Amino acid sequence: ENAGSNMWAVSSKKSASGNPLLFINPHVAFFGGGQRYEAHLKSGEGLNISGFSMLGMPYIWTGHNAVLGWSHTNTAADSTDLYLETFDSTEDPLKYKVGSEYRKATEWTDEVVVNNKGERTVRSFTFRKTHRGPVVGMRDGKYLAVKAASMEVGPKLFAQKWAMAKSKNLGDFKKALSQRRLTGSNTIYADKDGNIFYLHGNAMPKRNPKFDWSKAVDGADPETEWTGYHQLDELPQVLNPSSGFLQNCNSTPFLTSGSDNPERSRHPAYMAPDPDTLRAQRSRQILSQTEKFTFESWAAASMDTHLLLAEMLVPDLTRIAGSMQPKENAQTFLEPLMELSKWNFKSSIESTQTTVFMTYFEQLQRANQQRNRSAETNLTGPARTLPEQLMSLDDNVKFEAFKSAVSELNENFGTWKVKWGEVNRLQRIHTSGSVEKFNDAKPSVPIAGANGQTGCILTFGTRREDGQKKRYGVSGNSYLAVVEFGPRVKRRSLLVFGQDADPSSPNHFDQAEHYSKKEYKPAWFDLSEIKANSKQNYKPGYKK
Repeated sequence: ENAGSNMWAVSSKKSASGNPLLFINPHVAFFGGGQRYEAHLKSGEGLNISGFSMLGMPYIWTGHNAVLGWSHTNTAADSTDLYLETFDSTEDPLKYKVGSEYRKATEWTDEVVVNNKGERTVRSFTFRKTHRGPVVGMRDGKYLAVKAASMEVGPKLFAQKWAMAKSKNLGDFKKALSQRRLTGSNTIYADKDGNIFYLHGNAMPKRNPKFDWSKAVDGADPETEWTGYHQLDELPQVLNPSSGFLQNCNSTPFLTSGSDNPERSRHPAYMAPDPDTLRAQRSRQILSQTEKFTFESWAAASMDTHLLLAEMLVPDLTRIAGSMQPKENAQTFLEPLMELSKWNFKSSIESTQTTVFMTYFEQLQRANQQRNRSAETNLTGPARTLPEQLMSLDDNVKFEAFKSAVSELNENFGTWKVKWGEVNRLQRIHTSGSVEKFNDAKPSVPIAGANGQTGCILTFGTRREDGQKKRYGVSGNSYLAVVEFGPRVKRRSLLVFGQDADPSSPNHFDQAEHYSKKEYKPAWFDLSEIKANSKQNYKPGYKK
């Protein structure tokens, strides 16, 4: 959940200025190769796109130009399948069955250099692939091959992203999406003409809906073959809903808006198995209950820290405590429980209730994981959401989890009354995230956000280091941008740390203070504004 994303858009119906508004908000790891960096690409031949890119990526992944913009979230739309291949030929061990015929797999050997603490050795490995794709393992004596849209169309994604960036209107943008080369992502779009648009997935293989594509299928059955890709108009989508808003938070397309949503019955299950996440539920509350957004209120709403999960778990805990014997309601646990009962369910730096609740939530998760590991029945039946799983825990287990949470805080801090900002911190360590440990003694800033599974829009996933009492951000809101599409585009943005991974740079951790205060930094788009606010300009030299 912390490695997901949020994205919203509202049309002129919900905009005080009459200009559409867009919210861009990927949730990824703060360290490692997936880090987001802000970039603005402008050429003399019409390109003018601003947004974020990733290390080594030669284009803007998500952003906007002067007239339109878009955002992505990770999708559960199924564009990758597993096949159980039957190699049972007595003539040739590389032949596998498809219907009444056999096909021959490709097999080859590669040498891989293994570095074991400085000692390098060369090992040989044998690989195999069928017409569907590479063999990745074995299951019940059969070879398991993977077929992925990303392997078929993904290499051509650059051209689609380039076309999206150069689009001048909705028609151009949909034509770019019609290339169907994007896998793993949903898209929300807005433009200065007043349009807002949502598309669920993009490169979607066409398959026989009688099979359960969430599981490995029988490769010997010819009916399991893909039959091309769905056309763009066959995918779940919403254009200019009467409600005036769109949202997706790694969630179902059938509740994308307050009206005019796609009909589930018109789409095969593999297109949209996504759940209705708590972040999506909270987003619909915010977007439906606000009559008109100003640019300022739009920016403020994007930093929302209301915890929907607390609305469920706290009253339930109060009920349980009331039914316990008097000895169970000792002062040690009664006081923090009373504080929780008076809470407004908003996470904040100053809130002690947030600290108690989040520690309780972690204890519940541990208890739930332990139950799931030991329960064979967990492998069958319909999947339950995390709130459903936590609520279904035994009352005694829940109260023991609460007692453990309070005891943990008392043990670590000498009191359960610990402000969330004292515990929940942001610290920038080595950019890999693995060669350096978080340290309570080193500088960090407080953060109001919380785990995305609680429904917190300002998603902030953390890690605790052995020997340290505080927790530190490792994933969540990595890049944020709010954009208004008027006669001139208006925008603000924010990175989690800063633009430079070099610790000696003044831009290494300079945006963290804004992140801590839940405020955006300026994000100039016009070249005149950029030049007026730039600190350094340079032109690379070239040597023959």
